[in-house]
Amino acid sequence: MKKAVLCLVLSFFVCVSSALANHGSEEFPSLHEKYFMKVHFLLKHEKQLALTEEQVQALTERKFEMKRQLIQAESQKKLFMLDIYKKLHTDAPNVDEINALIDSKTEVKKTLAKSLVQALVDAKSLLTPEQREKAKELYKAYKYGCEKKECPMEKGRGGKRGK
Repeated sequence: MKKAVLCLVLSFFVCVSSALANHGSEEFPSLHEKYFMKVHFLLKHEKQLALTEEQVQALTERKFEMKRQLIQAESQKKLFMLDIYKKLHTDAPNVDEINALIDSKTEVKKTLAKSLVQALVDAKSLLTPEQREKAKELYKAYKYGCEKKECPMEKGRGGKRGK
C-alpha cells in the first residue's frame, strides 16, 4: 500500500513539474511560439517588407525544419515520460535509472531550445537593416491594433494611418 501511494505521489509531482516546465508563462510565450509567430508575421507581411524570393524560401524551409524538430522533440519527451511512469510503477523503482531518463528528457528540451534560439537569430539576420526597421514599425502598428483603418496611436497626429 505504501509503495502504491509513493508511486502515485511521485507520478503526481512528475506530471505537475512536467506540465509547468512545458508551458511558457502568461507573460512570455514559449520559444517555439515566439519563433513561429515571428516567421508567420514576416511571411504575412512579405510585400510590405519587400522580402526577396530567397528570403521567403529560406524562412519557409527553416519553419518546416523547426516544425519537424519540434514534433520529434515532443514525441521523444513523451516517450521518456512513458518510460519514467513505467519504471515508477515497478515494485522497486530504480531512482538512478529514473533520474537518467529525466536527464535525457531535459537534454532533448535543451537542444530544442538552442535550435529555436538559433532559428530566431537566423530569421532576424535574413532581413536587411531596412527590412528589420520596417518589421518593427509593422509590429508596433499590429501590436497596438493599427491593422485596421484607424490607429489609436495616431489619433493625436491625424487619425488615419497612411499605407
